[in-house]
Parts: sequence; C-alpha cells; structure tokens
Amino acid sequence: MPRAPLSSVSSRFLEGGGEPERIYSELQRIVKALGPLAPPASLRKLASIQPFRLFVSTTLDSMLADAINKERFGGLPSVELIPYSPTNPVDLPEDFEHSSRTFVYQLLGRASSMQDYVVTEEDALEFVHNLLFSARP
Repeated sequence: MPRAPLSSVSSRFLEGGGEPERIYSELQRIVKALGPLAPPASLRKLASIQPFRLFVSTTLDSMLADAINKERFGGLPSVELIPYSPTNPVDLPEDFEHSSRTFVYQLLGRASSMQDYVVTEEDALEFVHNLLFSARP
C-alpha cells in the first residue's frame, strides 16, 4: 500500500477537526522516540564529498548531519545544524567563507514541539514567502 505524504495526512487530520498544535507535538515525539536512524548509503556518499561544506536539507530530521558526522568526523557531532524558522530566522555565520566548519541548513525547519517546521502545504508557503520577502539586500 502506498504511503501518503506527511502534508496529506496532516491536511486530513485538520479537515477532521484535529488541532494543528497536536501535529507538531506528535511528530516531535515520534522523531525523538525513533532516536538516531542510520543514514542510507546515498546520504553517506553525499556526505563524503569533501569539498562540500554547506548542505541544504529539506527534511525535519538530522539524518544528513548524522551522515556527515559519521563519514567525516568518526561519528563525533561536528556539523553545525542551522534550522530555519520564519519567526526567528538565522543565517550562516558571517565568517562562513573563511571557516573550515561544515554546515547543514535545514531550509524547512527541524522537528520540535513548536510550529517552526514545515508539515503542511500552508507551512511550506509561509516558509518560502518569508525566505523571499524578509531577505535583506
């Protein structure tokens, strides 16, 4: 049986009268309960490309950062994970170009009990709108 995308499941939940806050808290609980998952071979191959220091992730988990930590740093937590949030936008550090650190920018946020990550299509529109129109020249 094919699995429905998260946005479809969330939309059906909301259409049935579910509370939006419950989606985010339940997802965060599930991600936390699963614990760290082993990154697939494709992510580990991507992580092993040494010249890359900046990765952009569109998932709500830390699997890409985990793959980079395993491939490059022997599993030590060395990657700087930066989740985007429309309510509290964080950019790359000013010294990024001169830094040797590796970054994963989570463009659509990171799972948390707050509503600071993309689950629904409405969330995606809000995030993208904020990215486009709150940028400074």
